[in-house]
Amino acid sequence: ATNDRRRMIVDGSSPANSWPVFGGQSFDNWNNDSASYFAYIDSEIAMQLFQNKRLRANRNSAFSELPVQWREDRNTLPCLFPRVAFRDVARATDTRTCRAALLPSNIAIVNNSPYLLRIRGDQSDEAFILGIFCSIPFDWYCRRYIEMHLNFFLLYPFPIPRPDSDDELRTRAVELSGRLAAQDERFTEWAQAVGVDCGPIGDDAKREMIMELDAVVSLLYGLSANQLRAIYRTFHHDGTVDGEPWEERFNAVMVYYAQHGGVVE
Repeated sequence: ATNDRRRMIVDGSSPANSWPVFGGQSFDNWNNDSASYFAYIDSEIAMQLFQNKRLRANRNSAFSELPVQWREDRNTLPCLFPRVAFRDVARATDTRTCRAALLPSNIAIVNNSPYLLRIRGDQSDEAFILGIFCSIPFDWYCRRYIEMHLNFFLLYPFPIPRPDSDDELRTRAVELSGRLAAQDERFTEWAQAVGVDCGPIGDDAKREMIMELDAVVSLLYGLSANQLRAIYRTFHHDGTVDGEPWEERFNAVMVYYAQHGGVVE
């Protein structure tokens, strides 16, 4: 956002062949494009810039874990594909601390919105990790450690469930997260790879999917009903979760918690 600002178009115009430059305000949980952008950048300039940076990456970079042939091919640049990103600016007192989304292809992202580089696995793994990041249990954990920023130094040791690939709860988490993420035609190919439909979701259906995903993630973490109640009850200082009374939200999640085998105490 600073060193490369001279390459960006910051006057509000979006010339032909330019890409939007996403900042933290450009996305939110289950909203992959708010249409509020940091700037625009010529797509050719962006691709050359990203390619040069990738080729200069040292052995401590995640890029070094991928084959040289992959790094030298501009057609493999992550900006050409959907990717999971999260906001670096994060506060424990906000309505949400971890704000993540699957961002569309053909965009640039500023440094305060880091993204996850997939060096192993496939799109289903991206859907799974996005579902974890956007869940209430993960967010509640984030609030125990984050004051102003969510960076990789903090993120790396955070606990993430590691179920087998054929685990029923994992499969359902991928289905729900993948469908919630793929809400327009820019994600068609990604959705096909995950095995979910792509397109808009009504508000009521979206809410129910989020409730079920929170229940599934809770079970993947091995949380009991009493532990889950404590998470919802203490989630925000004003007694709400995503703007709803915590108990109302908790009760809605518990319906799916029981359906997926959780013991209601």
